[in-house]
Amino acid sequence: MKQRRDDPMFAFPRDRPRTIRGLEKWHRGLLEICIDVEFEKRALEAGIGRVNREIQNYVAWSKQEGSSTPALLALSRLNRLKAKWEESLAVAKQVIRVAHDTNEMIISTLLRALRGESVIRHFEQQEVPRTGNLLHEPGWLFEVQAADDLREQGYAAFVTFGTIFDAKGFDVLAVSRPRRRIKWPGPWPPAKRRRSRVR
Repeated sequence: MKQRRDDPMFAFPRDRPRTIRGLEKWHRGLLEICIDVEFEKRALEAGIGRVNREIQNYVAWSKQEGSSTPALLALSRLNRLKAKWEESLAVAKQVIRVAHDTNEMIISTLLRALRGESVIRHFEQQEVPRTGNLLHEPGWLFEVQAADDLREQGYAAFVTFGTIFDAKGFDVLAVSRPRRRIKWPGPWPPAKRRRSRVR
């Protein structure tokens, strides 16, 4: 889990999935959200880097006679822009953590249903890095393509982005009976407590 364990958030869909195909649809929505937000994160980081370079220039110009007042005005606007983008970046990072942890919850639930608790314990007992994003080029393109190919062949396919399974080298999970019913462990969160609409 990439979030703090004391109060994690998860992105639940409105209706509880009843089948493995339902889990797959939930998973696919997360994957698409993750692509959007990870690109947004990159753009914000690049923009903040550019603003930092502009700030360095204007700090130097603010010390020159004849340009200090407009340079200070520019610095105040640049710092305001930087603060706005840093806030957006913090939100994007949190959305990514929620998407990754939700994907781990989906895949763990599926593996528990198919293989039992021992397979999860096997992964949890190993040292697993908690880093990594979906967009690791070019590998993620092949992972998503493999999942799409498996889906076309009638499987339910899951890309393990952001999970302990991904960190250990298991990139795609495919299930041959996507219409199989699945029991969600525990109660489904009520709409008021769901915190579902991540974006």
